[in-house]
Amino acid sequence: MFIDKDLQLSDGQAVTGDANSTNVIDMKAVHDAGIGNPLYMIVQVVDAFTAGAGNVQARAVADDARTSPRALGSVNFTAAEARVVGTRKHILIPPGEATQFLDARFDATTNFAGGAFDVWVSPTIEGTQYIPSGYTVAK
Repeated sequence: MFIDKDLQLSDGQAVTGDANSTNVIDMKAVHDAGIGNPLYMIVQVVDAFTAGAGNVQARAVADDARTSPRALGSVNFTAAEARVVGTRKHILIPPGEATQFLDARFDATTNFAGGAFDVWVSPTIEGTQYIPSGYTVAK
């Protein structure tokens, strides 16, 4: 699976409490991303959480001027789901909803330890398979 770095919001981001994604996507800079079609924000556990009994909510957030964020959707990871590497959920982003800036927000109901997420935007959720990072593609 290849992830376009321009559409990646978090790459192995440790989430121990409430947090914003490490990256923000400027949808006007990635001109051809999902024009007229839905996009999906994919959220995947890449490092198992080792402590914490609550839930982690991941939200897709859009903002035209980085001043008034509005939620486009969310998914919840239970403590049991967050302890399984490869657990993946997606958020539908309807066409035209991510007008300028797009990022992810994490809200934890308790403090967590030891875990991390990858978050990226994709035009599809089908045909993707988790492969741990660290591989090199050679010709």
